[in-house]
Amino acid sequence: MEGSKGLIITVVVTLVILVGGAIFLSRGGVEQKPIVVDSKILVRDYSHQTATAGANPKVTVVEFGDYRCPACKAVYPAAKQLITDYANKINFVFRNYAFLPDSQTDQNPNASVLAANAAECASDQNKFWEMHDWLYANQPDESDIKIYTVDNLTKTAGDLGLDREKFRQCLSNKTYDNRVKTDFADGQIAGVTGTPSFFINGQKLSGVPSYEQLKAVVESLLNK
Repeated sequence: MEGSKGLIITVVVTLVILVGGAIFLSRGGVEQKPIVVDSKILVRDYSHQTATAGANPKVTVVEFGDYRCPACKAVYPAAKQLITDYANKINFVFRNYAFLPDSQTDQNPNASVLAANAAECASDQNKFWEMHDWLYANQPDESDIKIYTVDNLTKTAGDLGLDREKFRQCLSNKTYDNRVKTDFADGQIAGVTGTPSFFINGQKLSGVPSYEQLKAVVESLLNK
């Protein structure tokens, strides 16, 4: 009998230790330092930023996105609201991560790269954010790539007030292909595996954040 009681006590104590350890770990008893990516990788001199020249905002939000990505379109309103609400407090940076294949049979991201080039070509005429917004607001189903042609995007450029011929020449010549490729390469170095991917002051956010989640991180950093 005494032996049985001893065995029961031993089992109970062991369970308490295991459960206690599990709770300790789940509450962050063992913390891993978040990986912070070098700002030189996240923001290039040519990167499109909302902060005005000479400004030194306390918080920098970097998004890697693909204009054909449905999840990017879903998070776009939250990102736009963040830019509006924190216009004078944060710097929002957009980087291209054009990777979605045109179809299951054609695994090349031609349409995604062309869309990224369209935004870059629009930047030549100071209309990057206008084209950026249009591409997300008018994004079709992922399998539908009909709008991603030089002719269609040139028409859109004209509707947005750009010089059509200058835009067409830029897009036809694939003027910014290397920039789009550099953005993609930087994203891979930063650990981007899909879109959208957000980095706030160099720290990557997991998943597709809501506006409230983005706001909470921004607020915590602004209040430090």
